[in-house]
Amino acid sequence: MRNICCACAILVQVLSFTVTAQTVLQPGDVAVIGYNFKDPDQFSFIFLREVEAGTILRITDCGYDATLSAFRVGEGLLTYTVPAGGLKAGSVVTYPDDAGFVSQGISGFFGLTVDGDQLIFFQGTFVTPAFIYALHVMTESWAEAIVNNNTTALPPGLTDGVTAHSFSKIVNSRLNCTGVAIEPSLFLTQAADETRWERSNADRVSLPDITCDYSLLTLKHSATETLFDFHRKILSDSNYKEIVVYTADGNLYFSTQSLDDALNAIIREKMYIFKVCYPDRLEVVKVIRH
Repeated sequence: MRNICCACAILVQVLSFTVTAQTVLQPGDVAVIGYNFKDPDQFSFIFLREVEAGTILRITDCGYDATLSAFRVGEGLLTYTVPAGGLKAGSVVTYPDDAGFVSQGISGFFGLTVDGDQLIFFQGTFVTPAFIYALHVMTESWAEAIVNNNTTALPPGLTDGVTAHSFSKIVNSRLNCTGVAIEPSLFLTQAADETRWERSNADRVSLPDITCDYSLLTLKHSATETLFDFHRKILSDSNYKEIVVYTADGNLYFSTQSLDDALNAIIREKMYIFKVCYPDRLEVVKVIRH
């Protein structure tokens, strides 16, 4: 009987570990790519790495007070749990449209305001957070001591313009994905550029932006195939009329009707992006990974 009990205890421990195992996220593993602070509240964020099912991510609109090294209470907290099967890099999640969100108040309630607000992403607890990303929509600078619900300091461990973005107070915005690199480090710095965003105080933006395809973050080529063979696979068909090549920072480089010319330039210059023009459509941005 003792052996059976021991076996059961071990099995319970294994099952418990399986259930609770989750991805430990690092700064910059997620980023906001769209938001509507004008009611009803809505925002979209992207995972820049693969995450396991059951991974817990917390999001608060409470500002971080650098003088106290703690969040200011008075607003709310969202807890998002990654669904069964996990999520691939490039997956976009939208609140409150997608399942997996639970909301709770922190001496207040979760609610974004047109007077300015913030979204701070972290793991751990509200008292001992491990910061992953922050968005501040009020001014282009961060506060130190915060005095109201509309301001926040830059959370420790995050870098302004990379893993934290502070924008002027235009409260409905979404990232224009055209020409934006999807190499995670380049993506984050480009997303910090307000000129790459479609922004309005009057009109809401449509979320999620279905014209964007970030799934190519997951593409990898095998060791046995050449880069040319791999790159050709990402074309949906060969009946294109033009290929537009961009540099790694999203600037226009040149246009061509030759895939070989495009790939040669991309490999030689270590570029990442091109668009393919077909007679009846324009393909989404394609990413060349090295």
